[in-house]
Amino acid sequence: MKVFKFGIIGAVLGLIISLTSAQGRHIGPPDGYAGDPPDFRTCHACHSSYNPNSGGGFIRLDGLPSRYVAGRSYDLTLTLYDQNVSSRRWGFELTARHSDLSNGGTLVITDALNTQLSQEQEDAPVYIKQTDAGNFSGTRTAVAWRFGWIAPQAGAGAVVFYYAGIAANGDANNRYDYVYNRGSTSLPPLDAAPEETKVTPAAFKLHSVYPNPFNSQFQARCELLYAGRLEVNLLDPTGCRRALSFVEYRPAGMNTITIDSEELAAGIYLINIRFGGQNAAMRVVYLK
Repeated sequence: MKVFKFGIIGAVLGLIISLTSAQGRHIGPPDGYAGDPPDFRTCHACHSSYNPNSGGGFIRLDGLPSRYVAGRSYDLTLTLYDQNVSSRRWGFELTARHSDLSNGGTLVITDALNTQLSQEQEDAPVYIKQTDAGNFSGTRTAVAWRFGWIAPQAGAGAVVFYYAGIAANGDANNRYDYVYNRGSTSLPPLDAAPEETKVTPAAFKLHSVYPNPFNSQFQARCELLYAGRLEVNLLDPTGCRRALSFVEYRPAGMNTITIDSEELAAGIYLINIRFGGQNAAMRVVYLK
């Protein structure tokens, strides 16, 4: 198991980036394209033919606890699915951050063939992304990358995982590729919290939030395995303060949830949906 501790010298990183192609970037995207603050950039900055999360697929992080145990190691899996037959080259970038934008815990390489860590300089954000082999060139429909995460020490606060992925068509340019991005939150443990349950996709999937950023309302699309009680919370970036909360009974299948922004202040929010004892979250930006 390999843990990233020190930054990569900026000159070397610049040389590496200059040697990559615009399509798929054989050795991974540059840092800062996971949809993370303060710039919120993703692969869509270059691959802009389609709106993010519009390709009929999804990106999903599994294995993240709803509440972490300080210092514990977790095995995570990032899955990227795209139903378009043209998609045959894949990439991603992920980072874990606290509300003050410092690194949230430690990302750990468990599959050195397909994943790598990157950090432009010491104390800069740490990112995990695909390697050349991790592009899974020629693979259709879905791919998955596996890695580890060591939760921060007690008192560190909530950790938000920002991640973006691209399902590219492999035609050696940046057109007609599909980009997906999401965010997930792991909260610190309660004072007397029982052993946490890992989030799994069995009961439901949160597919997309659109438009994002929004200025009047946005819609969250989620797929339920069965009918039941759906809890929706709109949280501040720390995952603690609720800006909006409601519960609805929803049927099985694809559901669309509309959120109005009449009583909200402009800023960054996390929409957190709970269903069947599981939860999922995405970052949304409200611009007045």
